Amino acid sequence: YSHGLGRFAAVEAARGSFDATVEAIERNTGTQVAKRQVEELVERAAQDFDAFYDRPESAEAAASEKDLLCLTLDGKGIVMRREHLREATRKAAEATAHKLGRRLSKGEKRDRKRMATVAAVYDLAVQARRPEDVLAELRPVRDAAKPRPRARNKRVWASVEKSAEVVTSEVFEEARRRDPECRRRWVVLVDGDRHQIARVRAEAKRRGLGREVTLVVDFIHVLEYLWDAAWCFFDEGDKAAEAWVIERAYAVLQGRSSAVAGGIRRSATRRGLPAEKRKGADACADYLIAKR
Repeated sequence: YSHGLGRFAAVEAARGSFDATVEAIERNTGTQVAKRQVEELVERAAQDFDAFYDRPESAEAAASEKDLLCLTLDGKGIVMRREHLREATRKAAEATAHKLGRRLSKGEKRDRKRMATVAAVYDLAVQARRPEDVLAELRPVRDAAKPRPRARNKRVWASVEKSAEVVTSEVFEEARRRDPECRRRWVVLVDGDRHQIARVRAEAKRRGLGREVTLVVDFIHVLEYLWDAAWCFFDEGDKAAEAWVIERAYAVLQGRSSAVAGGIRRSATRRGLPAEKRKGADACADYLIAKR
């Protein structure tokens, strides 16, 4: 098949299933390609991924020592055939039997997943922002007069085959390749998962970078916890909840997460909320303390 068809198959396969890719090829080209051959085309397109990134550094746009060197990791569950699950997950799946034949009971899962690790490394110009600037960017309509710097030299990859520890090591290896003398500021963006943070800290310590690496928790995750806490104190849909969340989000951005956590916990106690009703408030307070 032509390179054009191979590329088309690779793009479509990244969007969905191989069955959908076969249909897209026939719909757009009028050509029928067997599913097995589509799989082979996609595999062939991906086989030189690592070699591509082994190219000389001159292929990348030059980065200033003032630019941030950003690293980020995330997890994504991928539905797998049972024989390709990790051993512990496979054994759990084999030991689990559905109670009903035609539908799932409460708590049951139709499929088992294997966790893939997604990673990215990129360069970013420093942009000084105040807490109010960050909150302003969360509005539905943003100020177009203040464009944010765009990521440059961005490399994104993922693996369901390699462990999270191996991918974390690869991320640091890529960062070290870009800044071998560690002259730039390294920033690792995380979603707050404690296992993820532990892996990042362990890898930084192993490489002697403990003090040079700055961890930043994605603020969107912080907001989700604040909203969960808000619904412990307000009725669903109450507009006052939004002002409550914004006030505490502003305080967190000022570095007062411990005070916010303490205030949320005291509010739940003073109102005499039962354990089930204050669950969101306590989870938010624990999160803010753990990530302060």
